[in-house]
Amino acid sequence: MAAFGQVTVPIAGSLDFTAGLRCERVNKELDYRHYDTRTDTGERLSSVEWSREEDWDALLPKAVLSWRMNKDAMTYFSVSQGDLAGGLNANGDDKETAKFDEQTSLNYEIGAKTAFLDNRLFFNAAKAHSQGIELELKARPLQGLDISTAFGWTDAEFDEYKNYTGKTPKQMPAYTFNLGIQYRVPCGFFVRGEMEGLGRTYYDEANTIKQDAFQLYHAKIGYEASNWDVYLYCNNLLDKEYFSSMSFGRFSVAEPRTFGVFASVRF
Repeated sequence: MAAFGQVTVPIAGSLDFTAGLRCERVNKELDYRHYDTRTDTGERLSSVEWSREEDWDALLPKAVLSWRMNKDAMTYFSVSQGDLAGGLNANGDDKETAKFDEQTSLNYEIGAKTAFLDNRLFFNAAKAHSQGIELELKARPLQGLDISTAFGWTDAEFDEYKNYTGKTPKQMPAYTFNLGIQYRVPCGFFVRGEMEGLGRTYYDEANTIKQDAFQLYHAKIGYEASNWDVYLYCNNLLDKEYFSSMSFGRFSVAEPRTFGVFASVRF
């Protein structure tokens, strides 16, 4: 459950200040049952049963200072607090030690947003204190032809974490990128192709289980009207086999090649 809001106040000329606050509460419950039985008869020898419920509350402020240099360019600096709620560990038998604490972060970001070539080329860049960078570029070289690309790189590691100091947090790709090309004719028909890439990803804190970098390809073809649209899509065109996550020592296999039809109406 969460509530949030923000307000922007002009300071002087083209300088604005934005303040925001997010209030959230996360509730988690765990019912634990563990039974030991004889392998020959199935007779129950022992059991461990317990239940636990916990709440995590967080107040997450955010402040942004932005300066609009002209109608096509804007720079900004933001400071925000992040929070990832704790949880209950289902891998152990002890109710008292099942709870683990939340993770908090203080994030700094400085960036610029610009538009060039009579609003046909847009550029966005941001750099975070955790040694990361994000780049986004959109262009319209020809009427009806849109090209968009995005790239993100993160160099993160544990500062203090038992035997894992200096290791990379799990399920955090070294980089991500996306390239999309779409062509739309004036009557409304369009076709779009996308390439998506993820860098090396570790699935444990010790960095012994990893998935190498890979790419995915997607496609769409359809029709867009003023208040409705419909299109055919195919995700993972080449039927790439990869893992989407790992939990409790078990991998989750991502979706294979998927076809579908999507339609929407706007009122």
